[in-house]
Amino acid sequence: MAESRSPSSREASKVDWKKLKNDFCIWIWSPWHMFIAFLCFMVVFSGACVFMPMVGMVQMNDDFKVVWVEVHSQILNAIFTFAALVNMPYRIAYTYDYFYNPTSARLAARIPWIRPTHMRAVGWNLFLWNCNWLTQYGVDVPMWGWGPSDRPNYLVAVFGGLSFSAGIGGEIMNGIQTARYNKIKADISSPPDEVAVYPLPESPDGTECAHNHSL
Repeated sequence: MAESRSPSSREASKVDWKKLKNDFCIWIWSPWHMFIAFLCFMVVFSGACVFMPMVGMVQMNDDFKVVWVEVHSQILNAIFTFAALVNMPYRIAYTYDYFYNPTSARLAARIPWIRPTHMRAVGWNLFLWNCNWLTQYGVDVPMWGWGPSDRPNYLVAVFGGLSFSAGIGGEIMNGIQTARYNKIKADISSPPDEVAVYPLPESPDGTECAHNHSL
């Protein structure tokens, strides 16, 4: 028989929508974050503008359809290329730290679950992140090197799929490992040596820093 959850457990599992709203309002109150939110909106909007005519949800004449899809495809590609350019220097720096300075505060701030026994997993995480921005440049070649009539779309599909999969996979991997790290950190006040992690960097006021400048 399944165990019934206590009222306290049910209360703890409820989503605090008011807190989420307040946190979002605090987060969005920044020119950079407003710009990121605008880019996210444009990805959704332009993605719909490409998808709907291609599957017949919106009827257009052939000439206008080619121009419409091409314009919004280029908008999407420009946004993803901008994200790759922003993320590239940070991810190169994290990779440098991984090989030459694995105890750096910069690497610990981005990958808080890093520890000596998990360096292989960290390496795979960095591999996925670097594949994300690198394969996006592979999308740029056919998108900017050919017109819509003679473009090798299979290259766009291959490199676009690799870039998307690597980016999502890296973020999921980092998110799962970070959640496990936070659970261990909450469960035990002083971890034993076998699960000791590199210390998180501290800001000038003494609080732990986990800020990430990349998209």
